[in-house]
Amino acid sequence: MPIKTDNSYTKARIESIDDARVKGELNAGKVVIITGFQGIDPEGNVTTLGRGGSDTSAVAVAAAMGAAECLIYRRGRCVHHRPARGARSAPHGPRQL
Repeated sequence: MPIKTDNSYTKARIESIDDARVKGELNAGKVVIITGFQGIDPEGNVTTLGRGGSDTSAVAVAAAMGAAECLIYRRGRCVHHRPARGARSAPHGPRQL
């Protein structure tokens, strides 16, 4: 899933996400693994999203896919729950499993 960013190497901002291939694979019944934290600038160079980039890319991919929510699993016994449309309006803290 191409995550297109600007060219700020260590603090890149997401400009667009193309979800067509992933949706096709999911519709074919396949399991899809999407990496986070990295993107590609207009020249094809790999960029990183900076601190919190993995969570940022998870929420951005969920929003691009039209997901109702984004669950972020961490080590330990909790799930971090964030709405797919933006983390600012999310409830604070993890939910225990």
